[in-house]
Amino acid sequence: MSKLDVESVKKREAYIDAEFYRVAKNALTASQFSETRSYVEEVLPQVPVADKKANIVVLGKEYERTRVLLVVECRQRPLTAFGKSYANACKQAWRYSKSLDSAFFAIYDGWLIFVFRRISTYLVGVYNAELERELTDKFVSSLFIGLMEYAYRNRSQRLDSLPAPRDPELLKKRILPLVARSVARQGLYDAGPGEPDEKAVENSARQVLEVWLKNLSLRESTEGPPRVFI
Repeated sequence: MSKLDVESVKKREAYIDAEFYRVAKNALTASQFSETRSYVEEVLPQVPVADKKANIVVLGKEYERTRVLLVVECRQRPLTAFGKSYANACKQAWRYSKSLDSAFFAIYDGWLIFVFRRISTYLVGVYNAELERELTDKFVSSLFIGLMEYAYRNRSQRLDSLPAPRDPELLKKRILPLVARSVARQGLYDAGPGEPDEKAVENSARQVLEVWLKNLSLRESTEGPPRVFI
């Protein structure tokens, strides 16, 4: 009988998915935002979307109306081609989010969680959420409350309190540029028929990335103690 490699199993998408679902369910009762009488009503796993399944769907309730607050796409963290992997995950999560009309979508790989507002595909933040270390009931309830607050104010101190990435250079140089390019291509594709011009994609991606980095930097300098986001 072969020896079970527990650490390898914990790095797989299925384990990451199951752990996020478990912690999110535990965070339900603490996920309330009183100013809009909002709260997280339910967390659903493996939700059918066309011929695929969204890993995690978070239902929120605001003024007695239920809607999808967040869609989470869970992925195994790649050993190489970081940017391409996150870009593909972002594209998939956005599609689920659009189909389910969610306010936000996220990518989670057991280490980092990228959170986006769906409309105009704006990067809300990137946070360290390592399994068995930072991914706790408190972290997830802060994430949920922060998103409800962000939807109301367009900013959130709860989100700003979440742990910053430990490797900002990897994020800045190898991940976000390709994610921005994926977002730019999707935006141009939706804007008109045919395949977008590559020059237009690059110009749009540059603008998208500049906005993301500028606003993350501004949030760092104007709210709370200094933190490194990028």
